[in-house]
Amino acid sequence: MFDGFEALADSLLAHGTLAYRHTAMVLSVCLTARPAELRSLVVRIWPDDKEAVAAAVDSLLMTPFVEETAAGWRVNTQLAPVLAARFMNQDESAFREAHSILADREREALRHLTESDDDARQIDEWFVQSRLAFYLSGIHADEAVTQFGWSFESAPQQQLNSARMWLSVLVLRQARLLADYARVLAFFEGFRAYVSGRRADARGYFKITISDNQEDLYQAIALHLYAMCRKRSAERIDDLTRSVELSERLDLAENGIMARNSLSAAHLAVANDSSKSGDYAKADEHLEQALELADLNRQRASEMPQKEYLAYTLTQHATVWWNSVAGTDRRMADSAAAQEAFPDVLDELRQANEIADSAGLSEAALYELNQIAIVLRDVGRDIDALKELESALLRITPFTETASVERLRRTAGSLRDRLPAEFRPRLDRVRRGFRSAE
Repeated sequence: MFDGFEALADSLLAHGTLAYRHTAMVLSVCLTARPAELRSLVVRIWPDDKEAVAAAVDSLLMTPFVEETAAGWRVNTQLAPVLAARFMNQDESAFREAHSILADREREALRHLTESDDDARQIDEWFVQSRLAFYLSGIHADEAVTQFGWSFESAPQQQLNSARMWLSVLVLRQARLLADYARVLAFFEGFRAYVSGRRADARGYFKITISDNQEDLYQAIALHLYAMCRKRSAERIDDLTRSVELSERLDLAENGIMARNSLSAAHLAVANDSSKSGDYAKADEHLEQALELADLNRQRASEMPQKEYLAYTLTQHATVWWNSVAGTDRRMADSAAAQEAFPDVLDELRQANEIADSAGLSEAALYELNQIAIVLRDVGRDIDALKELESALLRITPFTETASVERLRRTAGSLRDRLPAEFRPRLDRVRRGFRSAE
């Protein structure tokens, strides 16, 4: 933390009325608070502040280190943890009481959520549960750690990484209160590094999480992400297998499906590499395992209420299936088995694309369009493949991941020498579009 915020916190608590200092400390432990909520909270903890608290709140909200958001007011996010630490050191009883009251308010908010099963209600519940975990950190750390894990596992698919990054900020803001849970803090540090593309750092953090071999949710998910930080697919298989097996034992349906999907993809990549090196027996072995995993995953995802997972599993199943009949090198794409499987493979990919579109999974939708284009290219329908790439180009936004664009650009490049001359200007426009989007 910057020294400037340390000095600001000390100065703030050394001046002003007692009610003002109490108000500042209470707001520092709130994620957000409306003025009336803040007044009520301060008076409940310090009844003697009743006469002065209204003026204290008004004065505090005018200071430059307090910010207004759509959800209410908050202390600057860099100052808040410093000020909260001062609060705990100076009056631990009041500090704990503030967290208890705020946790009760989140429980009350849960009770008032509608009973509908729509996506909006589920997202609202997720945010309330996550805020509850934040406040529980100040009174029941064990319960908070369990709740944070649940929130990570159940984050809304439509906003998966952004929701989990927000959750990570909540956890790490409470690092002082969760100091006894080093492997959990390392997990969330690792996730932040993973999403930011710092895979070496992420792997180091995840190694801390999995080093104790505890059989819990954090272990299962960290094994998955730790494996994905490895460069070579063959190196991922053991840890992904452990993640899948532990997820099964702990009944972690979401991580089980995603880790199994990654495991299937790793086996497929090893099959591809083995085929290129001429080890066809090894290639067939890994391809068989990849298809078995993908088939099981498709079945498991079809039984889940969240249909978003079906988009991922249908795509992986169709991709492995196509590789098994057309060959990882596509030399058997014109075989009777490939021609027979082609309509069903294409149908699975289109089903997956429809699900991804309806669920707002833009990256998954782009991946599926790319896979559709590849399959169409493999059977000689190059113009149809170009149309899919043109459709994908229209869906790219400034938020599209670079890896998605690179994948599409490579597929477009593979069509360069295949298309009739009159279609090459269209292909060139698509390739230029992909290059400019990277």
